[in-house]
Amino acid sequence: MRVLSPVGERRRFAEKPPSSNARGLTIGLLNNGFGDKIAGMFFGRLQELLGVEPEVSEVRVWRKPVFTRPSPEQLIDEVAAASHQAVVGLCA
Repeated sequence: MRVLSPVGERRRFAEKPPSSNARGLTIGLLNNGFGDKIAGMFFGRLQELLGVEPEVSEVRVWRKPVFTRPSPEQLIDEVAAASHQAVVGLCA
């Protein structure tokens, strides 16, 4: 018998410690890709709330292509390179 795991392979990546001074920082949000309409409203509102913080200069949202699969490494690298701080695994 062959048993398959639905989890997939996990990638290890460097964690960035939270900054006590977030002035001028870009915050990245990675949408897991589930639910277009509701997710759009959720991430739009989250961008709005974070964007009014004086320390935050930009909030960017990425979306993984298939919600049932792990994020492609290229996407994770892009989010990490473009963001000072990021939240991944968000799903509305």
